[in-house]
Formats: sequence, C-alpha cells, structure tokens
Amino acid sequence: MRVGRQSTPEAESLSRQFRLGAGSGLTRQRATVAAALTATAALGVVSCYQLGLLRHLPDPPLSLFDSDTVDASGEAYVLGHTPDGVAGAASAAATAALAALGGAGTQRPRFLRVLTAVKAAGDATGAALLFVEQLQTHRRLCFWCTLASAAHLATVPLTVPDALRRRELASG
Repeated sequence: MRVGRQSTPEAESLSRQFRLGAGSGLTRQRATVAAALTATAALGVVSCYQLGLLRHLPDPPLSLFDSDTVDASGEAYVLGHTPDGVAGAASAAATAALAALGGAGTQRPRFLRVLTAVKAAGDATGAALLFVEQLQTHRRLCFWCTLASAAHLATVPLTVPDALRRRELASG
C-alpha cells in the first residue's frame, strides 16, 4: 500500500511553470505571494509578542515607532478575543495561498484572479484602517504592522492587471 500523494503530468507541468516559467503574469503572481508572505512573517512576529513568546519587539530608532505599546493595547485583543497579530498572519497566509491557487500566471482561471485582487484590496483597506487607528489612538505605530501594511498595499497593483484581463493568455 502506497502512502502519500501521487504526481500527475499536470502537477509536474505546474511545478516547472512555477519554478522555471517566465512572463509578466507569473512575475506579478510571485511578487503577490512574496508580499503576502512578508506580511505573514511580520504579523507572526507581532503574534509572538502578543502571546508572550517574545518580551519585546525591536523598532527602528525613530520616536514614531513603539510596537510594544501598540501591540499590547486592549484594542489588539478585541476582535474574537484573540491577538490581532494571529488573525492578521492567518489572513495574509490565506492571501498567499489564494494567489498561488489554480495555476501559474495568467493561465489561472479569471474568477481566481479576480478573487485574489478583491482579497488584496480588502487586506490593503484593513491595513490602512489599522495604520490610522494606531496613529489616532496611540500616536505611535507598530513597526511590524507597518511593514505588513506596506506589503498588503503592494499586492493591489500586482493583482489588478490580471483580474481585469478577460481572456486567458497562453504565456505566463
């Protein structure tokens, strides 16, 4: 009895396309995944602090940043009675998975390209609102959240061109 997954010719082809393929659609797809994983990593650091795994979050030496104060605030634990870093990291990871789902580049089904752009816009909107909330409430920013916000904002112009493309293209 064989345990595990079995490859298919389609899966082998997809592996080659993702790893070795070229084209503007695939370049944008890779950049979208990289930005979403950057946000995931940054919010993972915040999560470690919020859960007590880290005692301090380092910040750049600028008075505008005070990640410890921002991320220890009650506001960061209101939604779902959970640290918002955990929820944010999970959401960003979901964006990375969605951006990779369904194939490489513009060969992905259009509904997945549109859904990825909508998710990216939602992530960016949430990031912008969180940025403003931090400034209004604390007059300080979480550096790690700001990094994640910048990554979320970067995904919007990466995903929109392929979402707007109506027909599938043969190249990446």
